[in-house]
Amino acid sequence: MDKVNSIKKAIIRPLISEKSLNMIDKFNKYSFIVSNDINKIELTAHIEKTYSVKVLDVTVINVSGKIVRFGKKRIPGRRGNFKKAFVTLKKGDKIDLFEIKS
Repeated sequence: MDKVNSIKKAIIRPLISEKSLNMIDKFNKYSFIVSNDINKIELTAHIEKTYSVKVLDVTVINVSGKIVRFGKKRIPGRRGNFKKAFVTLKKGDKIDLFEIKS
């Protein structure tokens, strides 16, 4: 995969849950599901460039896919593996993707 395609596919989607929204409020940490082949340095550069914020820290976790059963015959299978990234931003910076409007 060339550099241009890896930058476009660096962030797959934001991870929005009750726990991740609490992390935003308390610690200014944002969570994303990212591409399996990206590293912390590339992710930091991509987040800073895309959202115009200052990244202080990036933590990455590789998550194994769960074993599940599919179909009428309950054939065993596995969900896909994915990578989570937790990004700590400078105080005062924020990403508007995570704003929940009620």
